[in-house]
Amino acid sequence: GPTWGWGSVAVLVVGFGGLALLVAWWRSERWVANPLISVQHLVRPDIRLPYAITFLIAFGIYGALTAITRIAQMPTKTGFGYGFSTLQVAWYAIPQALGSLAGLAIIRRMAPRGRAVGALAIGASLVVISFVIFGVFTRRPGLTMAALLVDSAGLAVTLAVAQIVIV
Repeated sequence: GPTWGWGSVAVLVVGFGGLALLVAWWRSERWVANPLISVQHLVRPDIRLPYAITFLIAFGIYGALTAITRIAQMPTKTGFGYGFSTLQVAWYAIPQALGSLAGLAIIRRMAPRGRAVGALAIGASLVVISFVIFGVFTRRPGLTMAALLVDSAGLAVTLAVAQIVIV
């Protein structure tokens, strides 16, 4: 899209072609005797909400990391980029890993005791706090790393708890 143009024929053909393949796959999975994925199961009312939450959480995981690493690699002349090299951006993986470990500690304390909803609230709150930090302190690389740690902890908790709820 950024290279060819979002309205170009090639991008539109690929987009609509992918959508057509998704519809064809969905229909075939509904009618085949042994489906790869039971799509009837996915649309059940008790399942679709947790799966939608899981999708949004996963989107948040990759979206946050992608946004922050793109900002970090933008030139400083843009006014909000850090001008980091690819190697310097790799440091952002450390707070993400540490945040996930912190999220694990929350999950281990709360989920086995039947407090999954409380853990989910904590995880969601951590994500909101991290985005406030991202928004307010975008020009400070160290604080965006701290926000990524908080974000990763929150996303780890919400993703794991959503899976616990599904199971």
